[in-house]
Amino acid sequence: MRLVDTRFAGMAMGVGTAKILGRIHSAQIRLGNLHLPCSFSVLEGRSVDLLFGLDMLVSSCWLPSAEA
Repeated sequence: MRLVDTRFAGMAMGVGTAKILGRIHSAQIRLGNLHLPCSFSVLEGRSVDLLFGLDMLVSSCWLPSAEA
């Protein structure tokens, strides 16, 4: 947990709620041959290992914006 910046702790709300423990500011993920720098919010007690939010999908051009 040494990479988690606890200044970004709080609550995530959407379909449900979850406690945000903090944020990892720069982690590199690999998708095939593509290496992408990403920041992640770390949530408490979820059974999902990794969840991409709509904001990340739109900003990374993985999902077309509703405004386009």
